Amino acid sequence: MDKKKLDFQLTIIVLLVIGLLFCYYKIGSLESQVSSLESKLNNQYQSIMQNIDYIYDNVDEKLKQQASLVSSAEYEYHDLNTELHTVDVAITIVPKVITDDMTIRVRCDNVETELTRKDNAFIGLLPVALFTEDQQVLMTITTADGVQTEYLDEIYINYLWTEYLPSLYHGDISGSGTFTDGKYTLDGTLIVDCTPTKYTPKVRFEKFELVTELNGEEITREDITNDALKDPSYPEGVFFRDEYQKEYKVTEGDELAIYLEATDSLSYTHRILVHYWKQQGSAHAETAYGSESIYDSAGNLLYGKD
Repeated sequence: MDKKKLDFQLTIIVLLVIGLLFCYYKIGSLESQVSSLESKLNNQYQSIMQNIDYIYDNVDEKLKQQASLVSSAEYEYHDLNTELHTVDVAITIVPKVITDDMTIRVRCDNVETELTRKDNAFIGLLPVALFTEDQQVLMTITTADGVQTEYLDEIYINYLWTEYLPSLYHGDISGSGTFTDGKYTLDGTLIVDCTPTKYTPKVRFEKFELVTELNGEEITREDITNDALKDPSYPEGVFFRDEYQKEYKVTEGDELAIYLEATDSLSYTHRILVHYWKQQGSAHAETAYGSESIYDSAGNLLYGKD
């Protein structure tokens, strides 16, 4: 094969390689463009779906308003009754159609009250349970033409204790625990975050205690009020951390639980799990924290789990 023919073939090969590289580049560029278009299309789709949902919600709300028996239903939280654990909720209802013989009653759980007419409105106080998560107000309108009922979704009466009582928002003992020779050693930091009240700013936590239980039986109770209330942000909120080093005599299978108890100025006791430990062979279980439970002054559970 002569030199000219060889050079020609090499030139062709080089051009083919260059062409192949260019094709790879164009393919990469097209893939990037396709990916960008797909992203834009997906964003457009999500936007359209959100608009559709918004339209449906508006239509549902309009239909609900048209079908409602009332023009407006307003409410306001009033006094807290610590003996009955209830809150008086002031309710104002303006019916769409008013007749001289009309009466309106509102009901929540087993408590019912008749509203008093004032001009075109009907007003009154309805005692509502303080510790509840899922309640609705049922309105009953009675006239000579019959009886009509409607649930008033506009009146929100759930989780009322969060408006009137401070709360143990979070609590845990972060750190490490070790089990050797029948002893469980806990070395960590107690961290507590409390939230203040909204409607009763004078209601605050007055006492903090750490309670340790072994297999469900209380073994220690430590007053940490001074450490908890030294935070300058109190009573706007309580946030504190404190070093925690303790040693407990336990055997395999024992359950050790440490709780934080905080008593507020209305004598409600708030309790939250801050540490849990159980040894099972070579494995062990630890829970950093639990949810809040609330008790009355007699120790009766009002909210949460015992």
